Amino acid sequence: YVSGESDFYKVYKDIFGIGLGSNGKESIFDYYDVTYYKPEKIDDIIKRAAEEKPEGYEILTEWLKKAKSYNGFYIMGM
Repeated sequence: YVSGESDFYKVYKDIFGIGLGSNGKESIFDYYDVTYYKPEKIDDIIKRAAEEKPEGYEILTEWLKKAKSYNGFYIMGM
């Protein structure tokens, strides 16, 4: 779960970028909704994280690499 007030959201919202909202439409990572990212989006997210190098990005990118072998991932807002 991610809150809009969290440091995670502030740092990573642009890195995650566009995903699929619960309404079935593409939108920016939304902390009031569930945002789904297809496996095809993961390499671009990893690339943006590596360019920005926010704190903890190495841990996140390792997790994202594993998510590629599944059906992507969700971020749940609260």
